[in-house]
Amino acid sequence: MGNESNKILLTGSVAKELTYSHRIFGENFYNFKISIMRKSGVFDELPVTISERLLQKQPEIGEICSLSGQIRTYNECVGDKNHLKIVVFCREIIGLQGNDKNPWEKDIEQAGKNCEYMIDGAAELKSNKPSENEKNSSRRRGDADEFMGSKTQFNNIDTDRNEAFLEGYLCRKPYYRVSPLGREICDIMLAVNRIHGKSDYIPCIAWGRNAKFVSTLKVGSKIDVRGRLQSRSYKKIMSDGSCELKVAYELSIMSMECETV
Repeated sequence: MGNESNKILLTGSVAKELTYSHRIFGENFYNFKISIMRKSGVFDELPVTISERLLQKQPEIGEICSLSGQIRTYNECVGDKNHLKIVVFCREIIGLQGNDKNPWEKDIEQAGKNCEYMIDGAAELKSNKPSENEKNSSRRRGDADEFMGSKTQFNNIDTDRNEAFLEGYLCRKPYYRVSPLGREICDIMLAVNRIHGKSDYIPCIAWGRNAKFVSTLKVGSKIDVRGRLQSRSYKKIMSDGSCELKVAYELSIMSMECETV
């Protein structure tokens, strides 16, 4: 994953107009949303925070843009409760400033090589004849067909791109469950260190055999994950009995590596 423990690469269309967010050290920051389609046809609308330095024009609804940055989390006080706010903090962007330089060209090349390695590993797992390295390693990989799709995306920059890379520590006991349809699911919270002693606490969800494996890990285990940031709508029953529509954001894990404690 290189030297960065938190990186996300997105390509999609502007779904919500630019709004003022805050000002810090004399620099203004703005929010907008980017819409990215999954292979299933479902759209994820992700919140993006961007500095005025990176913008040369007002983004228009439906305009295609590509950006790289980090997944950031903040505690937001709502009444007497704290709410975890998740945003994509933009560091580089193309499409909203007339710049045709790809901000993650090197990452694409390296990620493509990683995918080729993982495809071979996943195919080997499917053969039911694990190699000696597989027996001794704590590495867990996703299905080969998932990686084949990801490899195609790395080699062909399209209008629906969503790749995140995180390196962090398990900071909460995993929550493992089985869906009514029999699918294994596990929710985890990953603490990803930032500079100046800060950390981002990013909710992640694992599926299938990854879910089963991560459910056995102890708090403090170091985990590297690769996946996509997703949005999910749900209905919350309020204290007065009313129903309010909420949106949650989480990283859907495609592959992972870990160091147990």
